[in-house]
Amino acid sequence: MTDLRDLRQQLTPEGQQILEETVERKGEEWVREHADLVLAQARKVGMVE
Repeated sequence: MTDLRDLRQQLTPEGQQILEETVERKGEEWVREHADLVLAQARKVGMVE
């Protein structure tokens, strides 16, 4: 599983905000388990630094 801190560091500030909303909606465990999908979507929409 991916550490959420590492995931946050890879995102732009806007991407980090969306990540926080996703954590609130789906939970930290889901985000950790699906970090590859989260990053792929962030890359697609330009939210990766």
